[in-house]
Amino acid sequence: MGLTLRVNVYRTDATNPVLRDFDLDLTAEKLVLSFSETVDASKLDPSYITLFDGLNGTEFSYSLSNASSTATSPNGPIVTIDIGPRDLNEIKRLEGLATAKSNTFIKVTPEAIKDIFGNNVESVDKKNAVTFDQDSVSPNILGFNINLDLEYLTVTFDETVDASTLDTSGLTLSAGGSGSTYTLSGNFDSVSPDSTILKIYLTNDDLNEIKYLDDLAISESSIFLSAQSTAISDMNGNSLFPISNLSVNSYAPDVTSPVLTSWVLNMNAGRLELYFDETVNETSFILPYFSLRDNATYVTHEHTFVNDGVQTYGKDRIDIEISIYDLNEIKRLALCTKKRQEQNCFLVYRDDSVRDMASNKIKGC
Repeated sequence: MGLTLRVNVYRTDATNPVLRDFDLDLTAEKLVLSFSETVDASKLDPSYITLFDGLNGTEFSYSLSNASSTATSPNGPIVTIDIGPRDLNEIKRLEGLATAKSNTFIKVTPEAIKDIFGNNVESVDKKNAVTFDQDSVSPNILGFNINLDLEYLTVTFDETVDASTLDTSGLTLSAGGSGSTYTLSGNFDSVSPDSTILKIYLTNDDLNEIKYLDDLAISESSIFLSAQSTAISDMNGNSLFPISNLSVNSYAPDVTSPVLTSWVLNMNAGRLELYFDETVNETSFILPYFSLRDNATYVTHEHTFVNDGVQTYGKDRIDIEISIYDLNEIKRLALCTKKRQEQNCFLVYRDDSVRDMASNKIKGC
């Protein structure tokens, strides 16, 4: 049986570990650090690790979060960090960072990790990635909300997307089953910056088309989203993964009254044209609730239309072919005879003279 000898002199390891190189894979969502010796993976603090573009002045940089990214490898000279969604999306959002090996650099401060003996890693001010793999995965839509009152659509993705690539003609709303469908026009009023959530403000034309279809977007159960790959791309140019008939997460109906924005009276053609700020329900229109007056305040003459004028509808527009009786009465009362600067032609109307597609009634004037 051999002898067991007690050590006479022992000196602990006092050498700081050194980061030799690193690799970044945005498809696998991993950052791999290689050190000069075994390090204690449990002591990793990602908040002391910064990725930056390597330029003087460092326009684009991002420090990892210890609440998002974690080490997944055991103690050893190589530490693999799983980059969490929050960190990954911020890295992708910064257009000048980690899009190629040439703008992928790392900075490490001593608090980032220790070796088995508690020695802090040596600081690194600037080190270029040995290998870099760009993101090659298509973004996915996780959910969507629509607010018809505030007139926007929000779409949530599983990664940061490039708002400048948005093409809403790749988005289709449907009522489900054999119900109505509407593909957006490709235009939008505005969109929020690059992010995992985009808020898209819809155009009045799109809103009017959606509202005109009386079975579409009238409740949470009557609106679904389909998207083509052309609808948007992520920050690395990967096209959207197509989806079909995704149900809405949150739905807010239109609760705002329609507004009569302008009107035109053509006595030669015998036509009254009414223009609204949104689609109105043609079946709700009541012509006898409209009148012409000679003065806005001190009324001498007034004529209320009868209900036999021929009416045509165009979503946010109603045209009335004025009846012979109405025309004669307007002329008899000498309404609408003066030039605009001496106007004696005022249109008034009652509450509930027309409603929008969500049954919100117009406010009388």
